Amino acid sequence: MKGIDLVTDRNNLRVLLAFVCGQKRTRSLRIGVKVVQSTVMFTCWNRKTTNYISGFDGYGHEAERAWTKKPNFIRDSVIHNRVVHYNFGGINLILRFEVDACRGSTNDVLGYKPVISTYETPTGYTVRNQGYLVDSSRLVEIKTGTQRRISKSADQLWFSKTPFLCKGRYTGDGIFSPASQVNFIQDGKLEKWENENREKLMKLVTLLETIMEMVRAAPQGTYALVILPGEPILKLHKASDTYDKDLPEDLLTMWKSDET
Repeated sequence: MKGIDLVTDRNNLRVLLAFVCGQKRTRSLRIGVKVVQSTVMFTCWNRKTTNYISGFDGYGHEAERAWTKKPNFIRDSVIHNRVVHYNFGGINLILRFEVDACRGSTNDVLGYKPVISTYETPTGYTVRNQGYLVDSSRLVEIKTGTQRRISKSADQLWFSKTPFLCKGRYTGDGIFSPASQVNFIQDGKLEKWENENREKLMKLVTLLETIMEMVRAAPQGTYALVILPGEPILKLHKASDTYDKDLPEDLLTMWKSDET
């Protein structure tokens, strides 16, 4: 982990980009911030682990189930996460993001893959090494909704360098048009979005550099970035609650190994 400036979730960068663009939030936002050696870590923070939906909330999850198939050996999995590493305006960045699907033949994707190895981490998680790493050029983001809603997805694909967007549009009574796939990288859509939003992205870089400078200079501990609904102000607080725990020892060794 030596030389890494920032570790973050994709959504954190999306909401901070919206902030520097002047968009006011309708709900409060909190991002956990912690420094390990010189690496700044942004963590997701949710007050509730369970959400109850009242009324219509879209067809996104059901569309994913209908349009994709899971290999049998990961049938019970809940989410697939990926990590991408790149330089963002001079910031050496590691970013986590969720992947909805990948392209490939049925035999290639759904065929059985034997377990290579299994081990348990010091924190009690079982890690099973199975399957193979699908190339990033085959990753797919799935979006459903109206044209206006889907068109807002470019920043999401840009931050994670996801090439394919699978779009499913539906009418008010839930009737879907045939889904379509677009390669945003091959068609130049991500490059176009970057050129059109370069100034906004540089504002985000400046904000991230300011945050990292502040927390590195602050006393050791866990901090929280907070934006309240309707307010154009981003505040940095010392976290006083017990929600944010220290990193487990097996993850801290990723930094300690750099010292030897």
